Amino acid sequence: MTFRAVILCVVSAVGFSLVQHAHAAGRIEITEVDILSLPEWDSSQLEVAGFYLGMSRDAAVMHARERGLRLLQYGTQPGINDVACLDAESCLLYSSTVHDYLDTVVRFSGKQGILAITIQSSAHFEHAPHGTLKAAMTAGRLKGLTYEFLNGRYSNAFRLKLLGPETTTKRVSGQWGDKVKDTVYVYSHRGFSITVSPQTMTGQRLELVKMSFFPPVPSN
Repeated sequence: MTFRAVILCVVSAVGFSLVQHAHAAGRIEITEVDILSLPEWDSSQLEVAGFYLGMSRDAAVMHARERGLRLLQYGTQPGINDVACLDAESCLLYSSTVHDYLDTVVRFSGKQGILAITIQSSAHFEHAPHGTLKAAMTAGRLKGLTYEFLNGRYSNAFRLKLLGPETTTKRVSGQWGDKVKDTVYVYSHRGFSITVSPQTMTGQRLELVKMSFFPPVPSN
C-alpha cells in the first residue's frame, strides 16, 4: 500500500469516528431507538419523526415538507378547509403520501418553538389505522418496549416497571366527559407524560391513549 493510500485510510477512519461521535452526541430518534429500554433519558434528548423540542416553526415546516408531510391547523379537514399551521398553537401532522392525518400533534409557543409533541395511540382513532396509513404512523414505528407500551394492552404494573413512580397525576375530562375522567401520569424530570382512559363507564379496563413530551423539569 502506498503512503498516499495509508493517509487516505487514516483520514477516512478518523472521519467515520467523528461522524459516529456526532451521532451519539446528538438527539435520539424514538422511531429508531427503544427509549423505554434506556436507563436514563429525558425529552430534551429526543426527536419524534425528526421534530424536537425548541425547534422553530420555520424549521419544523421545512422539515415536514422534506419528508412529504404538512403541518395543518388543528380542527381543519385536508382538501376541504385545511389551513397551514402558520401561527396556530397546535398543529397536526398530515401525510401528503397517504393523504390522511397521522398520530402526531406538535404544539408551538411563540419564540420558544416546539413546546410539546404528542403521539396518539390507535385507541384515539375512531377506526384503527391500517395498511399504508398504519405504516406511516409514528406509533407503529416505535421499537421494543416503547412500541409495546403504547400499542399493547395497558397496565399500571407495566408502567411502573418501565418508568417507576410518577411525579404527579392529573384527572382530566376524556371520552366519557367528567363522569369517568382520564388520568395523566406526569414524569416531570423526564419531560414525559401518558394519558390513560377507561374503555367503559365502569373504568374496569384502561387504555393508554397518548404519550407527550415537554421540557423536563430538573429534580430538586
